[in-house]
Amino acid sequence: MKKAVRFLALLFAVLMLAVSCYADTPDTPAETTPAETTPAEVAPDDAMLSADLSKYVVIRPANTGTSVQAAAVRLKGILSSRWGETIKVFNDGDIPKPTEYEILVGDTNRPESAAFAKTLGGTHYGFTVIGRKVVILGTSSAGTSKAVDMFLAAIEGKPTDKLAYLTADEGKLEKEPEEPRTLRIMSFNVLCANTSGRKDPVCNMITELSPDSFGVQEATKSWMDTLKTKLGKEYGCVGLGRDGGSSGEHSAVFYKKEKYELLDSGTKWLSSTPDKVSKVPNAEYRRIVSYVVLKNKQNGYTYVHINTHLDHNSGAIRKQQLEYLFKALPSSVNGLPTFFTGDFNGGIGSTGYNYVVNTQKFKNGAQLAKTGDKYTHATYETGDVLDYIFVKNMGADFKVEGYHVYDSKKLSDHYPIYVDVTY
Repeated sequence: MKKAVRFLALLFAVLMLAVSCYADTPDTPAETTPAETTPAEVAPDDAMLSADLSKYVVIRPANTGTSVQAAAVRLKGILSSRWGETIKVFNDGDIPKPTEYEILVGDTNRPESAAFAKTLGGTHYGFTVIGRKVVILGTSSAGTSKAVDMFLAAIEGKPTDKLAYLTADEGKLEKEPEEPRTLRIMSFNVLCANTSGRKDPVCNMITELSPDSFGVQEATKSWMDTLKTKLGKEYGCVGLGRDGGSSGEHSAVFYKKEKYELLDSGTKWLSSTPDKVSKVPNAEYRRIVSYVVLKNKQNGYTYVHINTHLDHNSGAIRKQQLEYLFKALPSSVNGLPTFFTGDFNGGIGSTGYNYVVNTQKFKNGAQLAKTGDKYTHATYETGDVLDYIFVKNMGADFKVEGYHVYDSKKLSDHYPIYVDVTY
């Protein structure tokens, strides 16, 4: 409680004045309006000054750029670590009834965010307090990320006389940086067996990472029902079970349905009869591929996400399955930026890996990011890499900013992997 009181007392010392920063003129001080230079009226009371910090949650928009998602998670981590309290992150639609104690990051659906947005002007960012809520916002995702940095700097124990809001003529008079176009793509073998106690943590992990699209492997009907129920407000889904309909394991693709238009999609069997429930000779199980073609509703960027799970016994069978996979894909995917995810059941340099890289001309996203590969089968810990995110047909501006292995052995016998890219 003492930590919470100390935090909130400092918070109010900082936030009695609204922080608004950076106009759009590089040399001449910009004219400021009363809304830009006048602190928000805040009436602190004993209830807020003595509030338990654990009551606060970080709220971010459900549909937003990767930079805002990352900023909200970064804020949560720093606050939780510094003040010894567990602070959670939620999308704004996940809490039907807003609470009093919220830290709003970005253009959320809360009226406090809309009210503060009106004071920012065309290229400003900052933070303020409205009631018991902290509002952190910029007029772009990049600006919001900078506003989070500003807020964190403001509560780092600097002298209070240095924590007044920045007016236009006190700053460097720079515009917000142009917002980069970003994507987060993920792949995860959820493990079909022993689901008790894992479903909620898996869904929470996906919500926290907030990928634009993600592929799953070993997703049984039970898994699919859970994922659709818990993530269905934000994500659409494409994928049949390998035994037909909803039967058997799915290699489904989920995508942010408000952000992307689904142009094409389907599921094919990895055999000579891809439109029928079938398998290649000598394979123990049927194997499938699911794919989507997605178009960003705001900027028109279109990409393909292909997802599969290959045979676990034979390299020769895996290569045969891959040959059938690429023959089965429709012409709508040709030439488009493509992400190919899955559990390939073979290491770097294996027959299947070489076919994807050398014959189909994909590149390993992990190697493009220069972060190296890490084993992703957490139970056996053989050191082998089994899961990949391959990329192909990327433009000149495409860059893999990071390749990540989500290090938690409690979620599955594979680690979730994801890449952050700009394009």
